[in-house]
Amino acid sequence: MAHDIIEVTVAVDGDTAYSPNDVLFQMTEVPLPARACKIVDAYFEGAAPGVQNHLISLYFFKSNTGGELGPLNSAANITADNFASNKFIGSVQLLSDSDSALENVVPTMLVARRINGLAGSTGATFGGGTNDMVLKGDVDYDGPTQHGVYVSGLNVVGIPDFVSDKNCKVILHVEY
Repeated sequence: MAHDIIEVTVAVDGDTAYSPNDVLFQMTEVPLPARACKIVDAYFEGAAPGVQNHLISLYFFKSNTGGELGPLNSAANITADNFASNKFIGSVQLLSDSDSALENVVPTMLVARRINGLAGSTGATFGGGTNDMVLKGDVDYDGPTQHGVYVSGLNVVGIPDFVSDKNCKVILHVEY
């Protein structure tokens, strides 16, 4: 088995702080190193003051034909039919670690890490899901890369206030 790290830049709204259940970033293409791969770990980083116990959900889809989850930095409001048209794959939850050494070193950086499947006290509060989520592109995929899926983010808990608009990254560690 091979491993890879996928880094995707996502655009957030740097003008106004987010509220819970706001769309964090719009559908963004994620190029895959193979037709299918398993998420081993996932991270989100952005220039914003750290938010204690900030929870982000990443939603993965095979397609984006059904449109966005909703307007950027507004409540998600996609219809059930459009959600289904996007061919939902699954979701991963990320939690900011307010006690991490990184926050002491870089206090203006929000870093969230994967919590699916963790049994820790904080992760158990928000966690769930599986350690074996697989990403697989659509059979009819015709994007600029050979294989790909789409990801959109939802701000679930916390009120992050980002410094600028296009400074955030979704980082996926994958096995294929």
